[in-house]
Amino acid sequence: MDRTAAIESFLGEYGLTELQISTILKLFESYLADNSIAKKDGVFEVCPKCGMVHPVIVKGGKAGSGKQMYRCTHCGRRFTEDHGTIMHYSHQGDDAWKVLMMDTINGVSLKKTSAKLSLSIGTVFSMRHRFLCSLEKHADNMKVSGNVQLDETFVSGSHKSRHIEGKALKDDGKTLKKRGVSKEKVCLATMADDNGNAFARSYNAGQLTSKEALNLASHMAGSCSMTTDGTSVYDQLASATGSFHRKTEDRKDSKAEVNLNRINSFHSVIKSYYRNYRGVASKYINRYASMFAYVWNVNKVVKEGERYEHALSTVRKDGISLTGDEIRDYRLYAPADLIYRTA
Repeated sequence: MDRTAAIESFLGEYGLTELQISTILKLFESYLADNSIAKKDGVFEVCPKCGMVHPVIVKGGKAGSGKQMYRCTHCGRRFTEDHGTIMHYSHQGDDAWKVLMMDTINGVSLKKTSAKLSLSIGTVFSMRHRFLCSLEKHADNMKVSGNVQLDETFVSGSHKSRHIEGKALKDDGKTLKKRGVSKEKVCLATMADDNGNAFARSYNAGQLTSKEALNLASHMAGSCSMTTDGTSVYDQLASATGSFHRKTEDRKDSKAEVNLNRINSFHSVIKSYYRNYRGVASKYINRYASMFAYVWNVNKVVKEGERYEHALSTVRKDGISLTGDEIRDYRLYAPADLIYRTA
């Protein structure tokens, strides 16, 4: 006798009608389905209220926003499924978040996403940056391995229409006063391996130094085979990680045996997004750098139809719960010695 038939037989002994039995069975199966989904997604492996491991969770009514609430039978306290994630303080439903995440990944402007969702630009900005902050947290654990190409790329600094007294950086990310690489350019140190993994982060404005390049060591899975251009900036990094280091003889020769085709392709992705956004505020550059790397990773290893689910699982695993005020200051100018700070 299967589970449903056994329960139906048990309830029948108490003289319940078929309608009553059917109602109870539907509720029972609903609870089982909720718990099955929760265990599969890892959302309720630990009760977010009391810390109970593998808690028994049941439905607990609806929140004022309309979200389904759940109750831990151990502590009796209620919470939403998105408790502790970027969606926790949001009044927007799953459909709005799906549009927001995919538009962010696809480089759609805030204005267009705002019109699509019929939400204010301020609300969409807050949602986008919750997503970006979670991707930045996710990038903390990103590691490249095997054959790794490293190089820097530079983007124009931007204050996004905010006037800073005595600052030379323009507000739109366009051409600046000084030619070549200067303090007016924000440097992104980037890495990409042959497994589809990439990492990007800014440590300064202007040229990357050997000391700053050492920050990349924590994002390398042990010793690697490093390929760089002719600069000596990465020599200390190679020594510190025990990596084999080879340099391209002609960085412009894409057909050379030793080339930087992979990292140059990653740079093209970065520049494409940056042009589309008409620059991003430099204080947020590392949030966007994490998104650039995430997009590169996803495009290499995840099928197009599965990218939303991948993004959702990422922010559930590494997501952070932030209020609107907390988003503005979350990890700005980290590390603290960034030269291009605006405050």
